[in-house]
Amino acid sequence: MKHKDLVDFYFVHPEKIEKGFRTAFKELGIGHGRVDIVGVDKNRNLCVVEVKTKATSLKDEIQVRHYRSCFINLFKMLGINRAVRAIVVTPHQTKDLGTTKGFYRAAVPRTMSRAIPTSRQIFGLKPENNFISSSS
Repeated sequence: MKHKDLVDFYFVHPEKIEKGFRTAFKELGIGHGRVDIVGVDKNRNLCVVEVKTKATSLKDEIQVRHYRSCFINLFKMLGINRAVRAIVVTPHQTKDLGTTKGFYRAAVPRTMSRAIPTSRQIFGLKPENNFISSSS
């Protein structure tokens, strides 16, 4: 089967990818390529699906993870807290590459901000006086 035929088949029959899976877009351009199928799983996670005609390789996994990271970066810019899942589908197997959260804030330790010197400290300049003198 040709790649296009497989994409069309899985788009029309999303239950072959996973039970409860619903398709939304086909051949969606993002990043440096086209995502074969974009859909939603039964847990309402956005899914990026790459369809392959042969067994998957590391290169295929990297490709679909790149597409997932493009969606994650878009979600970060928009402030959306959604999970994105990556899936590679072949005629013989479906490989789930996991789910990654779209937007999160990591706690930054307080000591980190103190450890970074200011430019005044680096060049040995005196600290600025931040007071307003009153003239009488």
